[in-house]
Amino acid sequence: MKYVKNIGGFRSIWYTIKIGREVGFLKMLKTLVSKNTCKTCALGMGGQNGGMLNEQGHWPEICKKSVQAMAADMQKSIQP
Repeated sequence: MKYVKNIGGFRSIWYTIKIGREVGFLKMLKTLVSKNTCKTCALGMGGQNGGMLNEQGHWPEICKKSVQAMAADMQKSIQP
């Protein structure tokens, strides 16, 4: 993946949509709303309260690092 130059705003939203296209929107949405912690910082994904919540319970909150980690997990396997 390329180095991300944008911190927030519409460019970040488009970046997330682009990653969703690469791995599949349904897979990504299912992963985003699942009851787990962020794969990069162990915070910010809602835990057992459901996905896309920050530490204070605000929805929707998500960071690009977690999107990148999820996309890496959902990639196709490497063929030998």
